[in-house]
Amino acid sequence: MDSFNQARVFRYNPSSNTMTDGDGDPEESGILEIYVHHARNIHNICIYDNQDVYAKFSLTYNPDETHSTRIINGGGKNPEFNEKLVIKVTQLDAVLKLQ
Repeated sequence: MDSFNQARVFRYNPSSNTMTDGDGDPEESGILEIYVHHARNIHNICIYDNQDVYAKFSLTYNPDETHSTRIINGGGKNPEFNEKLVIKVTQLDAVLKLQ
């Protein structure tokens, strides 16, 4: 039960732009909420049908960790997503990439 009474300590290291807890482990510095409404005028690569589409997001400091919307079957050139994605951010200078 003692672990519930311990205060958590967070430290910011300006040279690395990351947040760490008292043990030096990375901690999230914030949460990025993305609401994907729709996409417009996507190049349709399917000749005879509307393409299946999705949106994929990543942060530049960790490009291998991606967050995607659901696939819109037959979404074509103008798909409607209306979906919220939540990304934990650990670097303050992170840049969002969309594919």
